[in-house]
Amino acid sequence: MPAAREIGGVAVPRIVLGGMPVDLVDEAGIERLLHATLAGEAAAPLLLASANLDKVHQFGAARPDQGFFTRSRHADRWIVLLDGAPLVRQARRLTNRDWPRLAGADLLPALLTRCERDAARVGFLGGWPSTHARLRAAITKRWTALEVAGMWAPAAADVMADTPALAESVHRARTDVLLVSLNPNGERWLDRWSDAAGIRIGAEWGAAAEFLVAERRRAPAMVQRLGAEWAWRLASEPRRLARRYLIDGPPSYWLVRRASYDPAVRTTTVPPTGRTRRRVPPGR
Repeated sequence: MPAAREIGGVAVPRIVLGGMPVDLVDEAGIERLLHATLAGEAAAPLLLASANLDKVHQFGAARPDQGFFTRSRHADRWIVLLDGAPLVRQARRLTNRDWPRLAGADLLPALLTRCERDAARVGFLGGWPSTHARLRAAITKRWTALEVAGMWAPAAADVMADTPALAESVHRARTDVLLVSLNPNGERWLDRWSDAAGIRIGAEWGAAAEFLVAERRRAPAMVQRLGAEWAWRLASEPRRLARRYLIDGPPSYWLVRRASYDPAVRTTTVPPTGRTRRRVPPGR
């Protein structure tokens, strides 16, 4: 078992997949982390990100943002969750244990239920005003007691600007939990501005809100179990996703197979057999 950090009383083992740190936790562990953070038992803010091939392309070995999560001044607050199917399989190879795929689209309803139960105010940053209108309607219908602090749809220039205006707006709204959809800048924004925003939990979960209001369709459960959701999404949005899956995806997949290891024992997997050998990991 990989060495574990303890956050809010929850042991969170960490491995490296494709040069990107990934935290191994199940649904029950996430539930405990959320509760501990909202109850003030864990250092706030807790920052959540997802690990899939698209994120390996951004944060993996030899990529522009390699080391982002470990060199951050908030490194102890970041939890990077297993998302993409190739990373789930690689985590199994390294640890000889099954780990669940924790996609933002699956976790968002549970998070909103937790916020409603704990009287935590939720904000949404990113996306489009039309999505926000549908989101408000969905929340009013399903989470009747949930308090929505605000919804912000900033222009790209406002996101990139190194000014506190957006964070101050989130803070004035007394936002406890902020759901961010600012790919590829969401993690950087949260890392830079989470303290100024006054939030307790920040999560960059991409299109999770759009799936919640059915603006985008999830792949059928069988397709997800087969690890082929990427093909479903590519067929649904070929112009938008062709580069991600057909050009950027294959090198990221190979990186996951080549530059993955358990820091506690310094092993990497060797394709195609999946056997392991002791070796100093890349960059060490």
